[in-house]
Order: sequence, then structure tokens, then C-alpha cells
Amino acid sequence: MKHLIALIILSSIIIISCDNDDDPVVVPETTTDLVLNFEFKVGTEALELGTGRYVLGNEDTVSIDQFKFILSNLTLRQSDGGKWIDEEGYYLVKASNGVTNFQLTIEDVPVGNYSSMEFHIGMDSAMNFKPESFPILFQQEGMYWDWNTGYKFLLLEGRYFSDSLSTPNNSTGLTAHIGDMINLEIPQFSFSDTLILESENAGRVNFNVDLGKIYTEPNVLSLKEANNRNIMGGPNALLIVENYGNGMIVITSIE
Repeated sequence: MKHLIALIILSSIIIISCDNDDDPVVVPETTTDLVLNFEFKVGTEALELGTGRYVLGNEDTVSIDQFKFILSNLTLRQSDGGKWIDEEGYYLVKASNGVTNFQLTIEDVPVGNYSSMEFHIGMDSAMNFKPESFPILFQQEGMYWDWNTGYKFLLLEGRYFSDSLSTPNNSTGLTAHIGDMINLEIPQFSFSDTLILESENAGRVNFNVDLGKIYTEPNVLSLKEANNRNIMGGPNALLIVENYGNGMIVITSIE
């Protein structure tokens, strides 16, 4: 366990100083595909939607029925400062029944050597309020608030279990719907090894997504408190955003 944690920490998020709009843009003379593979877990256990029960780091017991988030504005950076931005790419990353991972293929990525990447969890301000501009899939997936202000950047739904609850199965609903521009999170990742994209082979970046950290690291939200079990904005949403932007998603390997 300690070795696993150490591996994840060493190969995961390193905060990059800041963006620089003056960085040269990589010109795509030749392109290839890049696969982003997200492996969903709760702690060290594989995610089993609806059926798995998990004890979080704060000792709360939960199950998870749905988990998905919007990934956009993927940016790859080279060690010399060059960058490539997937400006038209808006994707839904989603956990599904019967599988523990989700593979997202980014097409037409310029070949080259890359040292880091970042992406938005959510929509940029220019597109967040334009539901007509995106595939109906996003609306069908329940990722748009027609009564509020734009898209749900991240959605988690499940159950909280406690013997103190006098409800069927001693459980109650668990909901985190995160949106609004104040909650736009941009996790940044530095590659431990250079990501080499060649025309003959698609590149691949493998991520571990630990859903348990949404409620536990670095901010602990006890689910014994009813207001922590149904979050759709406000100060608690900011705490959750800080959690999923700082360790929920880590790189485990690149290929």
C-alpha cells in the first residue's frame, strides 16, 4: 500500500507555475491519436457502480451510482515551451456499469515530445451557457442545468450508509452536482517520463481517479452532516472542487 501511494505521488500532479499565453503554438505537420485512460477507484478498490460499498478516509460508508465529468481545453506542453490546445474538444468522462475504466481518444494531436498536460474539469466561460452548441448527449446525460447557469462540470450520485439512519437499508441519498464558473478547476500534470507521440502509434496516458478523495482530501466533509450529502453550490462545493483538483486524478503511467 505504501509503495502504491508513493508511486502515485511521484508520478502525479505537480503544480506548474502558470500559463503563458505567449508560448508558441505547436504546428501540426503530422498528427496521431492520444488515448486518455481513466481507471475509477475508491481508495484501492475498483469502482463498482451501485453495488460496491466503500469506507472512506473519514470512515463514512458510501456506494456510488453515477460519476461523470466534462473534460475540455486539453493542453499539451513541450519542454521548450511549445503547446498544443484541443480548442474544439469537449468530452464526457463517465463511469459505467460492468467496467472500471473509461477510454477517451483525442484525435489529430501533433506528433512530438511533451512534458506536461492540463485540462479543464468543466466548461470555459465562452461555452458554458450555449447548450445548443453541444451534442444532445450532454443534456441527455443530465449535465446541464436549464434552471441555472450552464453545465454541471462534475456529477456524483450515490448512497450514504449509517446505522444512525432510520431509513430503508439505513441509507440516504448522496449528491454532488458541481457547476458555475467559480468552480472551474484546471488540474495540471507533469510527466515523469517524456510523452513521445509518433505518427505510427497512438500515445496513451493512464490515470487513477480516486472518488473517495472527493470527500476526504485535503478537505474532510463528514457525511454525518446532512448538508454535506447534497451539494450543488456554495462553500461546500468549493471544498469539493479543491479536493478533486488536488489529488483525485493522478497519472500512473504513460505509454
